[in-house]
Amino acid sequence: MNAQEMKAAFAEKFRQADADNDGKLTRQEAEAGMPEVAKNFDKIDTKKKGYVTQRQVGAYFVAKAKQRRTASDPGSLN
Repeated sequence: MNAQEMKAAFAEKFRQADADNDGKLTRQEAEAGMPEVAKNFDKIDTKKKGYVTQRQVGAYFVAKAKQRRTASDPGSLN
């Protein structure tokens, strides 16, 4: 799966989990449809609004992936 396909699959999964179609996931919606988001809900919902957006979720997991790459590359200064 290329990056564009991954983004599309993520957007579709988010849309399916968004039971009330308001563009946001509450903790309950995340628990029902995106358990990985639910597990990290408090870390993603940094403004403590009680919901997360697709953009927030994506940014969290991109940052987490960058941390893993940096940690696995001891010569990296980033």
